[in-house]
Amino acid sequence: MSQNVDDSAPDRGPAPDPEAAADAVPKPDPGPTLELLADDDARELFERADERRTIPELAAECGLARSTAYRKVNRLVEAGLLVPTNRPVGDTGRATEYRRSVERIEIGIGDRTSVEFTG
Repeated sequence: MSQNVDDSAPDRGPAPDPEAAADAVPKPDPGPTLELLADDDARELFERADERRTIPELAAECGLARSTAYRKVNRLVEAGLLVPTNRPVGDTGRATEYRRSVERIEIGIGDRTSVEFTG
């Protein structure tokens, strides 16, 4: 018994225009980032995370209660401004350290407020 098998890929039409696709991607709302960076404690935590540090280390350096530091570091992670990494401690433990995901943040105010990250 013989079967006819069509190995060719189906015609999917013309390839999408990459520039049009880039325009279709929504730009992030700068409001939450600006609000977060307007918070003195969150901004200081962000600034001090230039090297990997644990939350207790950041809290001590910034003179913050650990609970406050945990809450604000979590907001910075959610905003994509800090990146957590795990470091092994002893045989079974681990410590989560945080560092900045960007080195520079530029804020533009004009027809539209924009926030640009470089790093």
